[in-house]
Amino acid sequence: MEQDKSKIDGIADKATELIDKADALQPKNSEISCIKSMIASAHMMVDPMTRFMEYGMESETFIDDAMQQDPTNPRPEYFKKDRD
Repeated sequence: MEQDKSKIDGIADKATELIDKADALQPKNSEISCIKSMIASAHMMVDPMTRFMEYGMESETFIDDAMQQDPTNPRPEYFKKDRD
């Protein structure tokens, strides 16, 4: 939601610190993987043309992981449809 793109990487980095702590407490959690996908997407949106290959693929990988971790969780399916 931040409009100033110069602040997005810092916010996403802080989010990564926090989600890594959650991941250490509950590894292979579908919701955590969804959030990791959102963080990668935030990094990508700072400069989509140059960052897509790194962060776009990372985001997709986290969504795929989330779908495998909990096939009953509708959130990763929603995120995947939102991108199509």
